[in-house]
Amino acid sequence: MSARNASQKLVGNPVIRITHGEMIAKIEDLQIDPNTLSVAAAITSKGTLLNREMEAIPADRVEVWGQHAILVKQPDVTVKEDELGGRAGWLSTSDEIRGFEVVAEDGTRIGTLADVVVNTEGQIMGYEMANVAIEGRVATAKWIDVKATRSLGPDVLLVKSEYV
Repeated sequence: MSARNASQKLVGNPVIRITHGEMIAKIEDLQIDPNTLSVAAAITSKGTLLNREMEAIPADRVEVWGQHAILVKQPDVTVKEDELGGRAGWLSTSDEIRGFEVVAEDGTRIGTLADVVVNTEGQIMGYEMANVAIEGRVATAKWIDVKATRSLGPDVLLVKSEYV
């Protein structure tokens, strides 16, 4: 079983080059691709507080999404954030996804999304819940498996009713 990494616990972690043990950057945010239900990119920055430049590491350049560090092979893995292709539909785990309404496909409000949990390959494993509005296994576990995903959009996580 792959390790579970809540996206917010990955923020602040170093990006380390495997071959030389050097820190390249620190994670500031993760971008999720709702079509593939996986991490699309890690957002980093460089510069000072007053002169900060946002960069990104495309997910295909990451070897391991570890609990305490992100591992890459090459030193030149970052690109300017605006150079990422396909990012128009991506969702920020810091700014956009947390607090999403979670609704079953029968219209039942489940609660709100606390965090997205990814494995070491950057695939979403499931969702940590907050403010659960129903009784049952979701209320007890405060967790919804990614298999329950019907759609993850810009406003709502819609889950299959049979998983709730």
